[in-house]
Amino acid sequence: MPRYIGQETITFTTKDGQKIPIKDFREIPIYNTSQTINDLPEKVELDEIATREEVFGNEAEFLAYFIFDHNIEKIMESKFDLSNLKEIKIPVTEES
Repeated sequence: MPRYIGQETITFTTKDGQKIPIKDFREIPIYNTSQTINDLPEKVELDEIATREEVFGNEAEFLAYFIFDHNIEKIMESKFDLSNLKEIKIPVTEES
């Protein structure tokens, strides 16, 4: 299930009064780790990792957000530059 389907739609009001519908914040789930991938290629992307056979498998790009959520703190600390990460943890999910 896409991660924002169950989230409430709220209204964000800009400083000039324009109202924009957005999804409310969602709590980041806590996952167990199924595996850790070390020695990441320099220009790796999470959807490429998700489609690896040993991760979620072929055509599983849409599951990359599980990897993002599971590594959110390190990704944010690296300013969203995955080349700064030494490892990526792969979560155990219901879809995997």
